[in-house]
Amino acid sequence: MEGTMHGLLTVLALWCLVINTREISACIAMERDALAAFNASISDPDGRLRSWKGENCCSWGGVSCSKKSGHVVKLDFGEYSLKGEINPSLAGLTRLVHLNMSHGDFGGVPIPEFICSFKMLRYLDLSHAGFSGTAPQQLGNLSRLSYLDLSSFGGPAITVDNFHWVSKLTSLRYLDLSWLYLAASVNWLQAVNMLPLLEVLHLNDASLPATDLNSISHVNFTSLKLLHLKSNNLNSFLPNWISKLPALSELDMTSCGLSGTIPEDLGKLTSLRIIRLGDNNLKGAIPRSSSRLCNLVEIDFSGNILSGDIAEAANSMFPCMKRLQIIDLAGNDLTGNMSGWLEGMESLTTLDLSGNSLSGVVPASIGNLSSLTYLDISFNAFNGTLSELHFSNLSRLDTLDIASNSLNIAIKQSWVPPFQLTKLGLHDCLVGPKFPTAITN
Repeated sequence: MEGTMHGLLTVLALWCLVINTREISACIAMERDALAAFNASISDPDGRLRSWKGENCCSWGGVSCSKKSGHVVKLDFGEYSLKGEINPSLAGLTRLVHLNMSHGDFGGVPIPEFICSFKMLRYLDLSHAGFSGTAPQQLGNLSRLSYLDLSSFGGPAITVDNFHWVSKLTSLRYLDLSWLYLAASVNWLQAVNMLPLLEVLHLNDASLPATDLNSISHVNFTSLKLLHLKSNNLNSFLPNWISKLPALSELDMTSCGLSGTIPEDLGKLTSLRIIRLGDNNLKGAIPRSSSRLCNLVEIDFSGNILSGDIAEAANSMFPCMKRLQIIDLAGNDLTGNMSGWLEGMESLTTLDLSGNSLSGVVPASIGNLSSLTYLDISFNAFNGTLSELHFSNLSRLDTLDIASNSLNIAIKQSWVPPFQLTKLGLHDCLVGPKFPTAITN
């Protein structure tokens, strides 16, 4: 009797397991009808919705359902290139968690307000989809959103008049409003500061109004890993709160109208991999604290008014940066020479020191930078002679610009370079009496 009871219990347990884990075979009829109405009104030039046949809408392309309830929880049309009208019948998908309509062409219509009714939504991507008009403030009701992308490059602009609705999305980890028109959003920084979980912020070329970036006294978004604000005329100093973002990996504030100096606190950002502060009005020396940024892969301080001895800065900064690939210090007021600080930088792919006041000879050790593809030292005051030794190991070199220096190029005409150039700048250099045919061809 005991054995029979044990066997019965085992069968019941297995039966319950099957019931709990089996996939619902068909979607809910009302939601299938909503999808069918959407399909009837939309234009599908690539024929990606041809799979929408039969009773089981959960098997249709771009549609995913909950295995437990059968409700549609995901619509992913990111690669579908849809056009035309978005039928409001989709409002019937009340359990939707994920919606991606990016890279469509919806003809400049406003973002449909019914999207704001998807209270379960965690992921919303409407980027590069041809929407325009004012972003509905009801988007702030989507309090579970962790991912929001409304960016739109080259198409009609979406306007945000007031950033308050963004401050209500306290679950956000990813926010991209690049290329929107945010000129009236004077409260954008205060709103972003209400997002404690935010890890990625893209507000590139968004017409942000001039902003005192130091206007917030306490920083709440300390989880930030990526901060991209390039091409906005913020007319501000670098904010002191940046040093309070310990997880920051990428900082891009290119062309932001920044002035003042680069603060010493920059050295606290030890997680930083990419820093771009080019095309601003930053002045003074590169801070010594940069020597602690050992994880840097790219450093771009070009197009500023930075001064000081480049060798002193380089000997302080670069020794611990074993993965550094891009150095762009072009268009500053740096002085000094290139001797003694290029050793051990074999991972470097780009070196741009053009448009400074550098002098001295170009060391032959530059030829050891075997990963280099781009080398520009033009418009300086370098002198001396360049020979085959300077280029012997640069097999990947694509661009070489040494113009507007007092350099003598002494390379045998028979020398065959290990690289093939697409750009070569030699203006004002003394070349000859002959030049390698393999370079000029």
